[in-house]
Amino acid sequence: MEIDDDLYVSINTRNDIRMLLSNIQKEDYVIKVWQKTELGRVLTIVKIDSIDFSSGEILLKPLEMKNAKMLIPDAPIYFFAARRKVIFKATVSKKAKGRFLISSPEEVKVEEMRKVPRKNFGYRSYQSLNFQTVDKFSFEIQDAQIVDASELGAGLLLKKTEKSKVFKGLKIKILSSTLPGQEGVHGIIRNIGEVTNFLTGEKHIRVGIEFIDE
Repeated sequence: MEIDDDLYVSINTRNDIRMLLSNIQKEDYVIKVWQKTELGRVLTIVKIDSIDFSSGEILLKPLEMKNAKMLIPDAPIYFFAARRKVIFKATVSKKAKGRFLISSPEEVKVEEMRKVPRKNFGYRSYQSLNFQTVDKFSFEIQDAQIVDASELGAGLLLKKTEKSKVFKGLKIKILSSTLPGQEGVHGIIRNIGEVTNFLTGEKHIRVGIEFIDE
């Protein structure tokens, strides 16, 4: 299954992931599963049987036992649920009695749903901007990668080392940008999360900026 990663946003807070997976279980959604092995790609379908967030394990019930038996423990496995198009990666930890356990995902990708049109640049983006914080401890952050943008705001990737410099509610001013019309625009940080670049494996800080009048 080919996934356009640019159309998805990441969820990586424990409570949000718990709520999303619990809803999938409650609504009894079928989940497509695939894993790359030496024999090729194994495809099957499952449902969530139970969730134990204290131990970080999810018990899955295969609906196709033949292919499910071919899944390899301790190797990455990918999941796709049609509920708002949810994707996540986990690891099979144990198989027994027609069920198998997987690790609770650290990150879940959900198809973006917005009312305002947005341009997705993704992790391949060559778009960037420089901004300055608007507070008494004013400082600049250079070359923030723009992964998406609309007339209302933008999604940025920052280096993990810059995590301590930003927080929700922090106001900023864009000093320069490769996108037209953004220079001099003010904004406020509405959300912050840690994400993994699926292309390189690098970890970044994703920051959601809402543009504001100042």
